[in-house]
Order: sequence, then structure tokens, then C-alpha cells
Amino acid sequence: MAGPHDHHHHDEHDPHAHRALHVLDAPFDPAQQSLADALRAAFRVLKIFMVLLLVIYLFSGIFTVQQGDKAVILSFGRLKPEVYGPGLHITWPRPINEYKIVPAGRINTAEINSHWLLIHENERNTPLANLQRTGGLHPTRDGVLLTGDKGLVHVRWQVVYHIDNVLQYVKTIKDDDIKEAEGLIRTVLEDVAIRNAATRPAEDIVYRHPKEMQDDVRRALNERLADLHTGIVLDKVDIAQSTMPIPTLQQYQQVTRAQNDKQTRISAAEADANRILNQAAGAAHEKLITRLDEREKTLAANDTAKVTALNAEIERMLSEEVGGEAGAMIQRARGQYTSTIQRMGSDLEQYRGLLAEYERSPASLINRLWEQTRKQLLSGEGVTKIHVSGAQEIRLTIPSDPEQVRQDKMKAMQKSSGMPPR
Repeated sequence: MAGPHDHHHHDEHDPHAHRALHVLDAPFDPAQQSLADALRAAFRVLKIFMVLLLVIYLFSGIFTVQQGDKAVILSFGRLKPEVYGPGLHITWPRPINEYKIVPAGRINTAEINSHWLLIHENERNTPLANLQRTGGLHPTRDGVLLTGDKGLVHVRWQVVYHIDNVLQYVKTIKDDDIKEAEGLIRTVLEDVAIRNAATRPAEDIVYRHPKEMQDDVRRALNERLADLHTGIVLDKVDIAQSTMPIPTLQQYQQVTRAQNDKQTRISAAEADANRILNQAAGAAHEKLITRLDEREKTLAANDTAKVTALNAEIERMLSEEVGGEAGAMIQRARGQYTSTIQRMGSDLEQYRGLLAEYERSPASLINRLWEQTRKQLLSGEGVTKIHVSGAQEIRLTIPSDPEQVRQDKMKAMQKSSGMPPR
């Protein structure tokens, strides 16, 4: 075994070891020194660049959510349950985390022409009735709905919607672009509208009850989107425009105009009837007519007790509720009735007084009444008085004497004008 002194002695006499020590201790030449300095500088720049890259990478996890938007974060592709509102937020950058911004606070509108006919660019401002179409519908060009009465209608839809559940929306749609949501709404609406139109007449969709179809389609569309967990809610579904097929549009419009004219005439007639009835019986005419109709039915059923009760009710209404011309006539009739009764009572009292006087002295009563009657006759206007003496013959002209008529007219004119008589 060799000792340390032997080993040291061996190293001192080893030519290879001596040569290596000489190389290490020898200084670099200028070229080698420059290369070493350059490498050291490059390593320092690389370190700084890597630190900058790390900082930039970390700061890439900062994101801003604008007003009207919301954001969610996916961690290693798994959706986290938090929803972030407007403002500045920070998270781990990709590939650890990924954020998605969704326009969840906005009201969006979309126009869906899946069931609308093709309108060429030069026909944009042309009324539908003036469009020229020959032949049938083109299946790849013209959209149409088949209705329950085997008719056809073109419908242009307009929808208003918003994203109600951001997490469901991101899970189902998986796209930041709102156009993806519009595509889904279009697909579902096409199916819902086809099913709904198949239960309605064509005229109900275009003319009579379009709002009912709008509401039904919106309700069914929301149910379908909820079942699909899309997070989308339809606020409004409008039939922006609808029409019958162009070749038959003019005929339908003629029918519609006739129906509108009919309804206008009916409304005018009902208004006239209501006005006339109001004039005739006042606001109580509807109730009075109802009671009269009930009375007619009760008479036909021979229900005496009910007829009596209805007669009493009608009499009460005529006395207390009925206005208008009928009410005025009833009031006048009551006044005439009262005045007639009073006049008859006065005549009766006068007759009783004359009867007592007649029983005492018939001749005296007759002479007195004759004298009163003669004075009344001769004092009246329009009576021509002729004074005669002896036994001369008298001839009277009938009708009245023209001179007397002239005088009476003069008096009447003076009286109406306020002039003093001559």
C-alpha cells in the first residue's frame, strides 16, 4: 500500500498532471477572453429576458370586464362556479386558467327570416302587393309555414333576448360570440313556429290574431331553451311582417278589405243604435231591454208570478231610471195626467156650484151663462161685429171678412214688433 508521501511523490513526477495545472494557471489569450465575456453578458440578458417573460406571463392573467358583460373562469378546462361582474380581475394565466367574457347584461335583438320569402335587392322598397312572382314557391329560396287549414304564410320574426344564466350559457354554447346563441335560437324557433302554425288558420296568423301566435311561440321557445339549459331567455317574439303567398295576396287583401268594411259598418250601426237608444231611454236602456227580453221569454213560458214581478220592475225603471226622450215623455204624461185630474176636479166643483144655483133659479142661471158666453165670443180676436138696426136684411161672408183678417194681421205684426197699436 502506498502512503501519502508516496502518492505526492507520484504526482510530482506525473507529466500529465503537471501539464494540466500549467493550462489552468495560464492566462486566456485576447480572443478567448472576449468570447468568455460575451457568453457571460448573454447569460445575464437571458436571465433578465426570462424574468420579464415570467412577469408578462403572470400579468396576462389580469382581465377587465366591461359594463353589460360578465365573466367566468375555467380552471384546467373545468368551469368554476363564480361569475365576475364589471371591473378589473386577476387569475392564473393559461394554461392553468382561462376566462370567458359573456354579454350577459345586454339586451340583444335578432331577425330570423327562415320563414320569409326571398326579397331581391331591387325589391327592398317595393310593397308586397306589387311584387311579381310566377309559379310556385322555390323550396331552397322561399321560407314558408304550413298552417292548420292547409294554407301557406310567410313570416319574418324579430326576437329580443338576454343571457339569464351565464354558467349554463358557457356550458351549452361554449362560445364568446353572441352569433352562436342566435344560431341556436333560430334553430329552435324554426321548429316551434312550424308546430304552432300547424294548429292555426292562415288568416289568424296574418290578420286576425297574430299576437296570440307571438305569445305562444315565445312561451314554447323559452320552455325549449330552458330544457336545453342554454341560460337564454326570450323577452319578446314579434311577427315583424307576415303575408300570404304573393300570387294569392291580392285576393286575400280584397277579402280582408271586405271584412274590414263589414266590421266598420257593424261598428257604425252599433254606435248609431247605442246613440239612438241613449236618446230614447238614457243610460238605463241596456238594463231595460234586458228586462223586456226576460218578460217576453217569461210570457212564452206562462210564468205568471215572474211576469208580475218583471212588470213591477219595468214600471219602477220607467218611473225612476229611464231618461232620454222616453223619460221626458213619461214626465210630460205625468204632468198632463196631474193637470187633467186637477182640471176635472175643478170642473166638478164648478158643476156642483152651478147645480145648486140651477135648482134655486134655472132661468136666472141660463141667462147669466148665456151673457157670459156672448161676451167671451164677442171679445175674442178675429170676431167681426156688425151693428144693425130695424129689420134690414143681413148677409154674412164666410170665411171671415177680408177687412177683419187684414186688421187682425196688422195687430199681430204690431204686437210682435213691439210697435204701439194705432
